[in-house]
Amino acid sequence: MSKNEIGNSVIAGLKEGKIEHMFHENLMTSAVKVTIIIPIYNSECYLDECLKSVLQQNFNNYEVICIDDGSEDNSREIVKKYAERYEFIKIIFHEKNRGLSAARNTGLKNACGKYVLFLDADDMIVPETLEELYQCAEQYNLDNIYFNMKKIYETEMQHMQSVDNPEYRHYDGVYSGQEMFCRFAEEKKMKIEACRQFFKRDFLTENSLTFYEGILHEDCLFSFLCAMKAQKVKNINKEYYIYRQHKGSIMSTISERRMQSTFIVILEIFKYWNRNKFTDSVNRAILYYLEEQFSTFGYYKNMCQDYKELEIGSFAEKNIYRLMMGSLKKKKYASLSDEKIEKLRMARYIIIFGAGRAAIDIIKILQGENINIDAVAVSDLDVSSKTVCGLDVMEIKNLMQYKNIATVIIGVTNKYRQEVEKQLTNMGFDNLMMID
Repeated sequence: MSKNEIGNSVIAGLKEGKIEHMFHENLMTSAVKVTIIIPIYNSECYLDECLKSVLQQNFNNYEVICIDDGSEDNSREIVKKYAERYEFIKIIFHEKNRGLSAARNTGLKNACGKYVLFLDADDMIVPETLEELYQCAEQYNLDNIYFNMKKIYETEMQHMQSVDNPEYRHYDGVYSGQEMFCRFAEEKKMKIEACRQFFKRDFLTENSLTFYEGILHEDCLFSFLCAMKAQKVKNINKEYYIYRQHKGSIMSTISERRMQSTFIVILEIFKYWNRNKFTDSVNRAILYYLEEQFSTFGYYKNMCQDYKELEIGSFAEKNIYRLMMGSLKKKKYASLSDEKIEKLRMARYIIIFGAGRAAIDIIKILQGENINIDAVAVSDLDVSSKTVCGLDVMEIKNLMQYKNIATVIIGVTNKYRQEVEKQLTNMGFDNLMMID
């Protein structure tokens, strides 16, 4: 059975209510092996599927800590029913909404498991997740395990569609966190989501690793610090986590708060980098990572036109923020409207035409939206970069087999746009998209 078939069968089983909870070891008489931390905020549409995916684990020693972060819908009632039925499911209530970071930190403070897995309330895990991750962590005495996720996109009609997921290299063996961070940076495919990592709880507590509260993009900072401090990590090239993208999710919306949060992440990473000494390879990887964050900040700045003062931080931080905002005023970034982003999520095959600044901006946007890019193309490879943002560049004539299904985003400056449009149309590519 293929990876997509496995993921789709799990989703179908959860929707039909076919998956029942397996025997669970009495946690009163044994040490808890794994704690699953689930922050909940207005997740009534997805919470049932999330909890069912936990109950169908082929593993019999774990606890579930659900943190209701001031939900205003029916989420609290749903999780109460599960807690009443299963003694290993615990609920902690935040009377007011404090954000994802605070909810996860509350879960960490109350966790008893030797290992910790974070699960968002609108996502799911596959049946063998806990068993295989636990066995691997024990076998190699790991601080952390990285793994893959399957991304699915929910349309307006509530239909689920799989998103093409990027392929990752196989990294055999055990590495330090910094060594693995360098390898991810070399591949230009960072694994920053906390939900696709399996942590030893003592590693987190002994290093005072918690989530920065009051911001979005908290994973970018948390995962960076974990990578810098972990002694033994391993990567498993398997999709244990099913990540649901939908319009109501935090990461599907553009906001000024996301821009400000990215600034805080940049500042905290830089401060940590400046306080510590690293090898040349780690320094290069951190520089790449920071450049990615700067690019993200510039994109959000372009999407949020009205300037506002940084809401959190010291006087110095607020003024650094003001200076960064000013430096970006005259810089133009390419952008895509929400309507175009939605169309691209449904596209069968995506080609970026161009290898310059405009194309790079588009690639950054799509990577930020977790939209897979199938190819980057130019007219003549002899006068172009061979790679862009870690993606190989091809000549457009070698992609003719996709002309009937491809969406081609023209990533060139206005000066060449008309010429390129005419060229692509003459070649038979009729589904063209212009950047804003």
